[in-house]
Amino acid sequence: MVSKELEKSLIEAQIDIANSLKGIQGNLKLLNDHNILHSTKTEAEHNTIMERLKTLTDKYWWLILILIAAVLLMAGYKQVATLFIPGL
Repeated sequence: MVSKELEKSLIEAQIDIANSLKGIQGNLKLLNDHNILHSTKTEAEHNTIMERLKTLTDKYWWLILILIAAVLLMAGYKQVATLFIPGL
């Protein structure tokens, strides 16, 4: 048979474990909420960046083409072509 003292200490240990689990549950909820908030914020930032890039390419596509042409001229057409077409 289990003595009353041992039974009492087991009950106290179970109560401590239950209290610890409540604390862990609260921490996990807080972490989950933080992760959801971070995910939402990151997604909003990515959407903002994509909108700005789309605006940039819609308005200034001609400038991008001119810059690419300038780089090709400065680097030399043959050297750049060898990067894309090996054996030239």
